[in-house]
Amino acid sequence: MAAEPQGAPPGSSAPSLYAQQGFEHSTASEIAARADLTEPTFLGYFAGKPDVRFDGSVMLDASIVEGTAGAPDSDRSFDAVERRLNAAVDMLGECRRDLSRQRHDVISANPELRERERAKLAAYVDGVAKVL
Repeated sequence: MAAEPQGAPPGSSAPSLYAQQGFEHSTASEIAARADLTEPTFLGYFAGKPDVRFDGSVMLDASIVEGTAGAPDSDRSFDAVERRLNAAVDMLGECRRDLSRQRHDVISANPELRERERAKLAAYVDGVAKVL
């Protein structure tokens, strides 16, 4: 089992584990072991393995919703939202494209994760709608 690179965020190897074994067959213990963590330490970072899939949500929310809210009143338009979405894409970077595909595949294959993804996206929409 490959460990995460030194200094890698906890859970960063979870996507490859999910791709190899499927989300349902991967355990928090296995993800923790790849991160050279004990399971209790891993669970200090994440409430459970579904949270690993949604770890970047807070950062994206800040980039999209808070970035739009922080725009001058004269710039609170769909153009402002488009700029924030483009900034989020830039933030994720090209190197994350493969991880995004893996993430999409894992979420698409799991009803619980699909529902959580829909709720997360709806929260983004609601947040942006409130500041426009």
